[in-house]
Amino acid sequence: MKPFVRIKKIKGNEYLYEITPFFDEETGKWKQKSRYLGKNVDGEPVRKGKIPNTTRVYDLGQYIPAHWAIKEYKFIEALLCCFAPEEVGLLLIIAINRLVMPCSPRHMNTWLSGTWLSRMLPGASPDPTTVLNLLDILSNRSVIGLFSRMISMITNFSDRRIIMSGRITDFSQYEGARGGGYPYKDLLEGDLGIRMFYDPDERVLTGCEIADIRKNFIEDSMSIISSGRIPGSSFLPNWDYFSPVLIQNLVTISYPFIIRPDSAYEPVSSEILDWDERQSPGIECTYHGEPCFLKKFTAMVGYTPVRGYILHNSKKEQAIRHVFEKNLQNIQDIILQGENDFETLDDLIHEVAGFESSFFFRKDHKSGIGRNREMITREIRRLSRTCVLYLGDYTWEECFSLTDTRWKIERELFSLYREFKRDLTGYQTERIKMGILFVSFLSVMIKTLVMKRLKQAHFEDITSINALMAELTPIHVVKSYQPFIVPGKLSRRQKTILSYFGGVPTL
Repeated sequence: MKPFVRIKKIKGNEYLYEITPFFDEETGKWKQKSRYLGKNVDGEPVRKGKIPNTTRVYDLGQYIPAHWAIKEYKFIEALLCCFAPEEVGLLLIIAINRLVMPCSPRHMNTWLSGTWLSRMLPGASPDPTTVLNLLDILSNRSVIGLFSRMISMITNFSDRRIIMSGRITDFSQYEGARGGGYPYKDLLEGDLGIRMFYDPDERVLTGCEIADIRKNFIEDSMSIISSGRIPGSSFLPNWDYFSPVLIQNLVTISYPFIIRPDSAYEPVSSEILDWDERQSPGIECTYHGEPCFLKKFTAMVGYTPVRGYILHNSKKEQAIRHVFEKNLQNIQDIILQGENDFETLDDLIHEVAGFESSFFFRKDHKSGIGRNREMITREIRRLSRTCVLYLGDYTWEECFSLTDTRWKIERELFSLYREFKRDLTGYQTERIKMGILFVSFLSVMIKTLVMKRLKQAHFEDITSINALMAELTPIHVVKSYQPFIVPGKLSRRQKTILSYFGGVPTL
């Protein structure tokens, strides 16, 4: 007879035994041999002390910090005021995907199936149609501002706010532009403008509003400021071709602001370029651990005096001078190699040097070229100095750190926005671009909260989100009759890191 499995119930638990019938020739009777298989779990035998047969291994570790930020700062509660529960789960899953492992909506289901996120943040399946529908909702419903108000109400942020404005523009095309401003002729009407609300005490983003630049974005910002809708706040705009008029309006209504102007902006250009430390050393200070000189000044905006600071980074100037001089020497060597006609030397200088041609001149009545030392000195000064104008009660460190923060956030937003649009190649993205930007903003917001917590932990060798991910990536969930974490014994370092992010989530 063939062996069969018998279930025995002992003290409420079921156990499986393999029963093998056999014929005993001595007694002439049929008997049975019994072999214990294990505890009955969904019809499968499981023995203590042995790892059961597994079906899947899921990524977990790298998603724990983002999940902690979502729970700690009540993202779900704030989003439930604007979206259905399944939309909330999907939105957060997309935001985490863009932060940790960005991929196209075509592959998002495959990515999610390999993580434990669907158990931590249950929601709709992120297939392409569902993702695009959600982005369409974000672009056409007035839900973004509502989320920003709700998360501020239910989370323990401070009462202070900095209103930061940004423009989602391809900055790479302006990297060679003098002064870092935006040439009017290169701006597209379809650029997106974003107002971000930043808590300077907690050093975190607390919300945003998004609009098309063509919809009078600057005028809308001025209306919000003058209406006092956000009391006790300050304005920190980006610098573009609107800014000279914007500064005049801000000065007129006496609203607190900080702005880092273009070095070519008339009220500050002479102060930046003519400051000679040998005659007027300024104030010695340290910014981001590097020695600097600081100069206070007053600029006239219209007929109104506005205070400002110029920061001169000595170390940065030395590096810039070295690279700049080396580049000019290379250009000069190429020009001299090609020089064969005194009459056409000016054309050769312009052709080879391009934008740098103003730093060279043709020597009169003899062959050769010289360098315009005055212009070179002024250019190096311009590149190694930065300036802020402000109205309100701010220290020089607050002015420069806040403008640096605004610029960093704007760059991160644009990077995520550009990558998301790239992964949506083949879809019509023009009508859903505000949704794309809001998802990118959520990712930056989560990242800001995680990095803030990481700084509180004082891990000197973990200074980026990618370094944090690398530390936690080895942590997985193994699915069996009872899911468990591998490795079974986390390292002391992993335990310490996870202690700052709520530990291992309940499985």
